[in-house]
Amino acid sequence: MDLNPVPVEIVKQPDAYSGIVFSAILAVLGFFLKHQYHTYKDMRNLASSLLAEVEGIEKRYKEVMYPSMLASYNQYGIFGSIIEEDYFAVFNRNADRIGLFSYGDAAFIVSKYVSAKSYIDTLRNITVVVNKLEMIAQLNQVTFNSA
Repeated sequence: MDLNPVPVEIVKQPDAYSGIVFSAILAVLGFFLKHQYHTYKDMRNLASSLLAEVEGIEKRYKEVMYPSMLASYNQYGIFGSIIEEDYFAVFNRNADRIGLFSYGDAAFIVSKYVSAKSYIDTLRNITVVVNKLEMIAQLNQVTFNSA
């Protein structure tokens, strides 16, 4: 019985590019926020806080999260990554202040944060799937070995 429901090549290939895409999203957002930092005072303070958050997330991702994901590939060729922290706390606490930016700028900031958040949600969902697959494999092994 084949317990590998998804070919490894299909699953691994998107993973190699996902980190690059995530880093690019954060880099573009960081560049934009640096530009906004030099405008109005309240907007500058908010842009500064968001920029610090984005830079912190990007550093954490490059130094810890991505290397641990690569190290955690399992027998299915899928990585698991437990992400429990709210890495977007500054944005979440200041979402009502995004209106300080122009409509176009606010839409840009929100769309990039949504993209980054959806990436983190995807990692969480992959981890859930990986855990379920491993549990099923263990149950199958116990069932077929005891029979």
